[in-house]
Amino acid sequence: MAWEKRGPQLLIGIPHTGEVTMEWALAFKQLIVPMPFLMTFQRGQPLDLARNAIVEEALRNEVEWLFFLDSDVILEPDALQRLLSHNLPIVSALYYRRHPSIGPAGPIMQPVPAAWRYAPEEVRKPGALFTPIMDPPAQLFEADVIGMGACLIHTSVFKRLKPPWFKWTAGWGKYGLADPWEEMSEDFYFCIRAKKELGLKIMVDGSVRARHCYTGVVDEYGRISFHRV
Repeated sequence: MAWEKRGPQLLIGIPHTGEVTMEWALAFKQLIVPMPFLMTFQRGQPLDLARNAIVEEALRNEVEWLFFLDSDVILEPDALQRLLSHNLPIVSALYYRRHPSIGPAGPIMQPVPAAWRYAPEEVRKPGALFTPIMDPPAQLFEADVIGMGACLIHTSVFKRLKPPWFKWTAGWGKYGLADPWEEMSEDFYFCIRAKKELGLKIMVDGSVRARHCYTGVVDEYGRISFHRV
């Protein structure tokens, strides 16, 4: 094959906080990567800075593909192969995240897909510009914004966009550092720019599903909390 005579063609970039579960480690070990690749780990940085550093490393090593994999997203062995088979500029696996909601007995955590579309204009407001795609199809579909937990991106996208590629502005409005209508997480920032400036589609393969793991802690005072690893 052509890549057998070339250097690494893909970089797997993993932002993390220093801990992963055994389930994640075993799944990562079993992940099939059908080409020479590199790995990079960014520990303890804010997510936007970590992702920007990973992009810089991908460009510096002149790889063709960058695969963002969060340290709490668990893939099936063939997930990356299947994403690569689409040969798309941006394509993600489908995973869910926890979203605070109100149930009959009070606050609950509701699972929502990490894929969103713009909310209807009549209900759109600062901090709620998007609505999750609650019934995602088990096939390739388009979203407006996605999470970066298991996302494959062709590096030509980053060459065409001016840095910073990722920028976290969520919560900045109350400090006067951002327009409340423009507050967002780093993954939304990237997706909006890729669509607006480059005209790219943000795609999700709903048949490539991943698990999003959380760990629980009971502290010395008996308080229960959950956090992402």
